Amino acid sequence: PHKMNGLWSATTVKQILLNEVYVGNMVQGKCGSLSYKSKKIIHKDIEDWIKVENTHEGLISPELWNQVSALSDKNYLARTPKHTSHKSSFTSMMECETCGSKMRLQVEHQKRKDGSVHIYTGFSCGNYARRGRKVCTPHTINEVVLNDIVIDEIKALAKAVTYNEENVINKIVKARKNNTTEQLVVYKRELQSNADRLVELEKFIDKLYTDRLEHKISEEMFTRLVTTYDTEMKAKIEGSREISEILKSLEEQVCDASQWASNIKKYIELETLEKDVMIELIDKIIIGEPTRIDGKKICNLKIIYRMVGDLSSLESEVSTDEDFGQQAV
Repeated sequence: PHKMNGLWSATTVKQILLNEVYVGNMVQGKCGSLSYKSKKIIHKDIEDWIKVENTHEGLISPELWNQVSALSDKNYLARTPKHTSHKSSFTSMMECETCGSKMRLQVEHQKRKDGSVHIYTGFSCGNYARRGRKVCTPHTINEVVLNDIVIDEIKALAKAVTYNEENVINKIVKARKNNTTEQLVVYKRELQSNADRLVELEKFIDKLYTDRLEHKISEEMFTRLVTTYDTEMKAKIEGSREISEILKSLEEQVCDASQWASNIKKYIELETLEKDVMIELIDKIIIGEPTRIDGKKICNLKIIYRMVGDLSSLESEVSTDEDFGQQAV
């Protein structure tokens, strides 16, 4: 690593934090040739890399590496719209509940009657912004309101953890276990269905070859049916591979509720929502379409926390005047 005046430069520190080798894992096979006939070197997909864990002592912790990787992957550095210098810590962390697209930052300069200019900042569905109501609805939310909602929820959860940490942790672990179990059942059932269908397809293809040898079907019919069955088999095999990867991920998933509790209770007196706080606590925020109740606009949102996911089921643990995950504006 390059050093300046005895210290690592910012670029070197960034390279170290993004290199899994410094966690203690050996990663190889990132590049290679297209084939033995070609000398052209290409970058391989991450699933094709060869990784061996814990081959040497790490310089950085896995937790820090995961956090920095997430920061890099999701581009938490706010993208600033043209013609404005406003930056938002929420950019790239927000998702439309309806279509799943990223929320887009909006900055408007509204001129008032007295001649002053008010700067409005908020978010709307990126899909709606690009293509209109034929694909989605605005899902608009004011940035100031969003900021207040997130701060209130973090403080409420921090308070709940502070006063009854063991009970909150137990509820989180139980909820995550139930959700994971349900997902495992669904995916295992689909995996078994694919396996059963593959057995059937193999039998069909074997019979086709037999019928062809005995001249029971024409060459044209044989080719058409074999192609159809072969295409379906490839789709089932690929689907099974993807499901197996999902199952592996679910089975290895660890709900570190204790670490989450330790992180969030530091913010019981949170007043300002800085970017580093959001990166530490929040994975993403899902924005629903606002509704009106008794003339008041209700912003519906769901905060997905790092390590523990959706905590909307903890409503009973949080004592607030507003509904958990909702706020009137």
